Amino acid sequence: MNIKKKSNLILGTMVLTAVLYFITAIPAYYNPFFKGSILVGDLNQQYLSFFSYYRHALLGKESILYSFSNGLGGNMIGNWAYYLMSPFNLLLLLVSNKNIPTMVFIIILLKISCASGSMSFFLQEKYRQISSVYLIILSISYALMGFTIINQFNLMWLDGIVLLPLISYAIEKIILKGRSILYIILLSIGLITNYYMGFMLCIFSVVYFAYFFSLNYRTILNKWRTIISYSVSSILSGMLSAFILLPTYANLAEGKLGVEPVHLTWLMQGKPWLLLSKVIIGSPSTELPIIYVSSFALIAFISYFCNKKIAIRERILTICLTIVIVSGLFIGPIYLMWHGFQMPQGYPYRFAFVISFWVISVAAKQLNEKVDLSRNSGALILFGVVLVVGYLLIRRTQFIFLTQFEVIFSGLGFILATIGMLNIKNKRIAVIISTFFLAEMMINTVKTELINPTRNAALYENYVQELNKTVKSTKYDSQYRLEKSYMRGNDRGEAYQNQTLGASSFSSNFIAVIPQFYQKIGLPAYGYWTTYVNGTKVTDSLLGIRDFISSDLPTNEAVDWYNYGLRADLKSKQISIHKQVSQNQLALSPFGFSAKSLSNTSKMSDQSPLENQNKIVSNLSGTTTKVFKKQNQDLQIENGLPGSISYGFDHLENNTTYYLVLDKNFIPNNVSILINGKIVELFPAMFQPVPVGIKPDNGQIKIDINFKKNDFTFETPRLYKFDQNSYLKAFKTLKKETLQVEHFSPTKISGTINIKSRNNYFITTIPYEKNWRIYVDNKAVKSQYALGAFLGARVTPGKHKITFRYINMALIQGSVISIISMLIILLLAIMQNKMNLKNKK
Repeated sequence: MNIKKKSNLILGTMVLTAVLYFITAIPAYYNPFFKGSILVGDLNQQYLSFFSYYRHALLGKESILYSFSNGLGGNMIGNWAYYLMSPFNLLLLLVSNKNIPTMVFIIILLKISCASGSMSFFLQEKYRQISSVYLIILSISYALMGFTIINQFNLMWLDGIVLLPLISYAIEKIILKGRSILYIILLSIGLITNYYMGFMLCIFSVVYFAYFFSLNYRTILNKWRTIISYSVSSILSGMLSAFILLPTYANLAEGKLGVEPVHLTWLMQGKPWLLLSKVIIGSPSTELPIIYVSSFALIAFISYFCNKKIAIRERILTICLTIVIVSGLFIGPIYLMWHGFQMPQGYPYRFAFVISFWVISVAAKQLNEKVDLSRNSGALILFGVVLVVGYLLIRRTQFIFLTQFEVIFSGLGFILATIGMLNIKNKRIAVIISTFFLAEMMINTVKTELINPTRNAALYENYVQELNKTVKSTKYDSQYRLEKSYMRGNDRGEAYQNQTLGASSFSSNFIAVIPQFYQKIGLPAYGYWTTYVNGTKVTDSLLGIRDFISSDLPTNEAVDWYNYGLRADLKSKQISIHKQVSQNQLALSPFGFSAKSLSNTSKMSDQSPLENQNKIVSNLSGTTTKVFKKQNQDLQIENGLPGSISYGFDHLENNTTYYLVLDKNFIPNNVSILINGKIVELFPAMFQPVPVGIKPDNGQIKIDINFKKNDFTFETPRLYKFDQNSYLKAFKTLKKETLQVEHFSPTKISGTINIKSRNNYFITTIPYEKNWRIYVDNKAVKSQYALGAFLGARVTPGKHKITFRYINMALIQGSVISIISMLIILLLAIMQNKMNLKNKK
């Protein structure tokens, strides 16, 4: 096949794939050009805000290295390495924030199209005799495989799917031709665009090299040279990517790698037959690995092992590699290895795309041989099809989203594919098969997408515009933090959109000490996210939250609106019909204030948030008065209707703020709550008790709880009285000696502070990172943990100039390694080119 024909076939495959995806997105309401949107899953509640940050950063409005919109502030290199390094993302610069969802759809379409193109290229180069019709079907099967469709909104993973066939081709070139430059470049791109998928590409690279090397062992002239060439090339790929990998690893070491212990277990309860449901169309439950690749590809894969024209040695090696790859579905340590030795959150079996690629590659080998399946083998396969289809029809209720139509349709596909294998050279049958399997993949795509309902794009566009207006109406001070009680789609990164300093974040690259601190003071948080939707006057002041926006609109999932907590403790002014803002004049500067001690929080219990806040205020200010005082009034308990209970606190002081501490199990899935007649909804993921602010109504606070579940335990609500005078005394004292900021950027902050008291410590609420350098009067001082989570230092009384500089040493070191590797690769390319010229002569 000449180059022009190859190129046309690749281009045609890409265009056809794009058209199929575009069409199937219409009935699933994913297509923004037909009144749909792709606001699904984490794309809706996490990635859109990252893409807003991406635009700001590349347009020069934000720092690439660090952002104070990342929770209380955070390193952004890890977020770039996981979410944002794909070259396709440059298209986001062409649109405004409100139109990001439309461009994301286009990016996904292009990535899926490129996946079919890369697979088409690989199959053409590897299998020269395969029919163009079958080549197109297999390439589209790869691009529209179940893994791609169910994870399309995790679009940062799709680059790895595009690169996998190309990297496999490059490995073969090392073994057959001794050329390694292409492999180095492609694997580096895989590591740079997404380190997570890149890690999986590295694992597959090793096993595929071993397989292909063993397959061609007898024809390789210099075996050790080939092994060394591959090993050195792999190392050079890592070195070339070091500018992003090294700082990312340093970021992960402070966060995700230490979030929770790893427990090694067997996967899927040791029941391999559960996989049978995953070869059926429209069965996308992520509780099991998503390995659907079309009935045709699967039958061709099975037929390969029945093809006696293929050497038994090759088939044995292929079986061995298949076992190695599939073993990760069942053996805990291997499963964890694929996922970077960390248990994945929410999306298991993320390496399943490798299995799908392997099945299609082996299927192509069978079709390339153009040898009809024997009747005996065909009969055996059909018998197996009948057994599988029968089993699934009888037991289909045990499998999520599996219907009778899907099983029967897939069974028909298996039968048709088997007929095709029995008549592999028949062009008419090939056309019929192609038509059927294109329809099969389209049906699978639509049914899979429909299981993940999307949101109306207009909701996002209107929300972005409204949020921008709301923030402007607060007259936001950029040297303090702003938070709110509500969010769209549970997106905890909305501070990125308006470039405000925030206190909420959701990222796979998060510093672990901040969620731990949040839990101690009663704020919703876990290892990779924090949420500031509720709080107290103390946490507002301590964390520098000057502006807190609340809304009187309750949660409405139908319009993707979520409103949490209760802040009746705040005095607010109306800024729009349903929104109010409270401005806290005692908010401390996030960039520093003097204190009596660093206040170690390590021994504080997660179950006592207000007692912990008392200790923090006392330790920082040097006062002994408690801000929160536990009340011992008799608690009136009334058992109402079945499945409900009421609590009442009587004889309370009107116009006085109280805080109720509610159990961590009082989440929306378990209960509905009314406090003095007001709907109160807590954040749906809680790991500690949560305080909510309330003022008595006629001297009473009443809590009505209706239970939605009966299988959980909870603690009785606790009541605390807020001592306003103690609060004012403590925070007015701390407010007097705060940093007067003279220069502010995300990577450099400087100002002066005049410490007239006997305080010997300088404390910030900037999350502690080794990359921060502190200079007092132009002299470097040792940074220390403040409150167990933040940046602090020891200082002496007097007037000082304080400077913070953010210097990412791992980035510098990684960049040096990358530059060195570039020089080595350039030298290697020159040497290989000279060798090729010499061989031609």
